[in-house]
Amino acid sequence: MDLRGKVVLVTGSSSGIGREAAIQFARKGSIVVVTYCRHRKAGERIRRECLLHGPAELMHLDVRDNRSVSTAVRQVTRRFGRLDILVNNAGVLSVAPLHRQSPRGIIVKAAEEKLGKRSGDDVDIWEYLDESP
Repeated sequence: MDLRGKVVLVTGSSSGIGREAAIQFARKGSIVVVTYCRHRKAGERIRRECLLHGPAELMHLDVRDNRSVSTAVRQVTRRFGRLDILVNNAGVLSVAPLHRQSPRGIIVKAAEEKLGKRSGDDVDIWEYLDESP
């Protein structure tokens, strides 16, 4: 696949796998949108590295916030006229050790993050899953 000139948005691209994905797309000639949530300086470093290969932009993006996601997509499409490839790499982290988490707790946390709700709010997680209890 020829990736030259493709507009690519990589979520979570200020570190790890997202960082490498952004750099590789840049090396292939893509226009890369580097995103960060908390670490702007890391995002700026990745953007500079991508710029060695072609156009690159930097923007803040919090995938837990629907408004942030909508704003990012709107900014990309306004700037470049389209979005060709989305690499949905960003993750949401739970601070509890895995052995202390229950499967139900993990599902509830995911639903809370998706809905923008916090602990204590009513969340009907089954409404957002393909199966019922």
